[in-house]
Amino acid sequence: MATTAGTEGQGGADSGEAPTYKGSCFCGKVKVDVKGPVATTYACHCTICQRTHGAPYIAFANFAAGSITPTPESKEFIACFNTSEKLVRYHCKVCASHVYNDIPVEGYECVDMPVANLERGPDGKVLAWDDVKPQCHALYTHRVEDVHDELPKYDGLPPGFENFNPGKFFHSYPTS
Repeated sequence: MATTAGTEGQGGADSGEAPTYKGSCFCGKVKVDVKGPVATTYACHCTICQRTHGAPYIAFANFAAGSITPTPESKEFIACFNTSEKLVRYHCKVCASHVYNDIPVEGYECVDMPVANLERGPDGKVLAWDDVKPQCHALYTHRVEDVHDELPKYDGLPPGFENFNPGKFFHSYPTS
């Protein structure tokens, strides 16, 4: 969950510390601590995300490299694989839920995680939603379905990614 100013024992806007969040996989065997701030958020429509999540798109929150740390008791349950030369996806060995990504692309080093994996309140809603709600749709040209919302939709990557070389990030998979 995102911390707020004055939250006892946690960093917040007034404490001078970065906000912190908690997340987990579906079964709870893999838990992560995330030290913010959130760098960017977007809904990704790339075919890799569609296929690895079994969904038309997935909302991600990006953080600075090293910001996502699995809890010590979670480490035995984490596995990873590369979906490209420069994208390592971490998932739970028990439930197979995708938990976070490490993106060591030079000039764009970061980690990200599906926002749906962040801690939720009793109502089932993501507690840090205001911090992590998508700001745009990326790679919208690959969409499975049209999305009718007010967010900007980019056929490629959103503004701010001008120096990012997607060739290091994505590689082609067959579409059939």
